[in-house]
This record gives sequence, structure tokens and C-alpha cells, in this order.
Amino acid sequence: MKKTLIATAVSTLFLSGALSATQLYVDEVNSFDIGGYLAVGLKGGAGQPQAQVEEDSPRVNVEATHALDNGFKTEAKGEWAVNTMKGGQYAFVTRLGYVGLSHDKYGRAVIGTQYTPFSDVIGVADDPIWFATDSAYDNQGNLGTMRGDKMISYRNGVKFSDDFMLNFGLGWQGQHEYDNETYTKAYPENSDLAYHYRTQGAISATFMGVTLGIARTQGDVEIWEDDIINRPVTLKVVVTENAQSNALSVKYGQYGKGFYGAIVYEKNEYMNNPIDESGSGFPTPDDNGFILDKSTIAEAIIAYALPNSLNFSLNYENLKDKKSGKSMQSESALQVEYNIMPSVTVFTGYQLDLRGYSYQNGTNDMPIWSKIRKNNQYVLGAKVGF
Repeated sequence: MKKTLIATAVSTLFLSGALSATQLYVDEVNSFDIGGYLAVGLKGGAGQPQAQVEEDSPRVNVEATHALDNGFKTEAKGEWAVNTMKGGQYAFVTRLGYVGLSHDKYGRAVIGTQYTPFSDVIGVADDPIWFATDSAYDNQGNLGTMRGDKMISYRNGVKFSDDFMLNFGLGWQGQHEYDNETYTKAYPENSDLAYHYRTQGAISATFMGVTLGIARTQGDVEIWEDDIINRPVTLKVVVTENAQSNALSVKYGQYGKGFYGAIVYEKNEYMNNPIDESGSGFPTPDDNGFILDKSTIAEAIIAYALPNSLNFSLNYENLKDKKSGKSMQSESALQVEYNIMPSVTVFTGYQLDLRGYSYQNGTNDMPIWSKIRKNNQYVLGAKVGF
């Protein structure tokens, strides 16, 4: 059996469509790259009768590496979300920022804001450019679901043969207080509420093109009891609950190359927010929003890419309140992507709203759920990498 570093697999997991990076400098020891992409589209639909131009997670990043003795390599990366639609608004917001140390045999350790080991398992259905995963991003930085703030992680893998590989990852986040300036000014009595330290682990096995992954993230969170849906409340007090998620995923193939399919299932406690009357998510817990005591997330995607890169995909997502059995968010989208050149992808898609339920009013232990108004959406756009 042969030890192998999974850094390359992890770094490419979340790159969909055609992307590129420009290597500004390289020698026998050092390298420096700049990259990112802009994705813009004309979007409209039932809940938005007049079409408008929107953006989808545009970003820019820089990355530097330095080779050390005995096969070790250091790396540093910064990535920022950029604003392309609103002049005079914020320009850069941190998405990633970390330093790392890697070795082909001993693995890869990273500290900072990063994609998490947990996301290596649940991110397999988040490949399409526009309509993809939503629920897993609830409060992601604090809970460490997709990206995780202030995290230390370690990943490594073992390659037993060309057809069989085992990968694993571990992550840890220290205790921190809610970090939202607007929130703490409005609710100064809550500013000391905290996320306790959080741990997570993920393991996946790949055999004959099929990858099976399991992951868990958990850690105590301090929450106002009257913000918890399905919880009888007699007095407004702060309670400490274990915000946890157990996830399972299966995928086959590689997105953008022939047939690709993936399924994700998550069983969560104090991880997800219900949907409000307009069909939008409530603020996350650090914005004094509501939270579901128990919920599940189910996602699936099938895609097929022709040799000329024309890629068809159909995805589905469902966020469900476990006690009532009602879906908070339920939607499916058909999308088509085509690379007109290595770094330019044009795409179109139509998302069908399957009409979940919103938390409208009532008491926490007897919530009143209301059907969300139908909000089908279409998009036509382009994504340019650099």
C-alpha cells in the first residue's frame, strides 16, 4: 500500500465548470498564483416577475507555496468575495485565509478559515454553477459545515491500489463569541453568548469510481431558549445545546466528465434555520434568529457531460423539520453548462420550487407552518475564470 496526500483532491473538490489560475512566479522552491472567477446571470421567475442581473459568489484569490527540506511544503492562501453589482458597496469579504504544511507521506495540516473535512463529504452535490446547495451553508463559518472559521485541520489518505483509496480528515475550532457588530449593538446582553469548542471528522473510501463518505461535526452552542422551534418555553433563558450533524454521502464519477451522480443525507440538531414567510432563511442564531431543534437535509444530483463539455445536470434539495415532517426548503433544478473556451462557461437553468413550509407564528412548541408562495426561478449567464 502507498501513502498519498489528498491535498489535490480536496482543492479541486469545489471547482466546477472551467476555471483557471495565472501563475505569476515559479522557480525550484517557490510559486505564486492568482485566480478566481466572476459569475453573473440574468435571473427572474414567479417570485421575481421582472428579470434582473445578479452575481453568484464571485471571488479572487492568491496562493503562495514554498518547498522545504525532506519533502515538506508550506502554503498560504487568501480568497475574498468581491462585489460586482453594487458600486460604492463593500469590495472584499474574506472567504478563505489560511496557512498550511503538507507532505506526500505525512499529510496536510492547515490553520485558518478553510473548506472543512466535513465539507469533503457533504459538498459532493454542490457542483452546478448557479442552483445548488443552500441549507448546508447555514451559519457555516461557526458550525464548520462548508467553510469553517478559525479552524485547525488535518487530512491524509492511503492508496491501496489504483482502484481503492481511503481518505480521512479531522478538524477543531476553539471557543469564540458571536461576532456580529450589528447584532451585539442591538442586543448587548447577548454579546457574550458563545460557541464552545467544536470537533469534526470525516472518512471516505473510493473503490472502482464510487466514493462512500461519512462525517460528523459537533460542539456546544449557547442559544436563547425561546428561539428554538419545537421547544416549550416558560422563561426566556440561555440554554447550552450540542449543535451536531451526522452526514453520509455516495458519489460516482467526476462532475463535468461523463456521467456523475451523488446523494447526501444529513441528520442535524440545532444546525438549521427555518424559512420565513417570504421564502427566505431567517437570520442565523448569532443574529437572534430561530433555529430548528432537529432537522434533516437530503440532496441528490445526476449529471452527464458530452465530450464537447456540454454538461446537463438535475439536482434536488430538501430541508425538513423532523418533528412536524414538513419541508422548510424543497426545490429541484435542471441546468446546462458549456465551456466555450477553457476559462469561460455559459450556463442556463430553471429551478422548480416544490413549495416548502415557513415558520409564520404561534408558540415555539406549537409552531404554525404556512406554505411558501411558489417561487420558480430561471437564469441565463456566464462564468469567467482567471
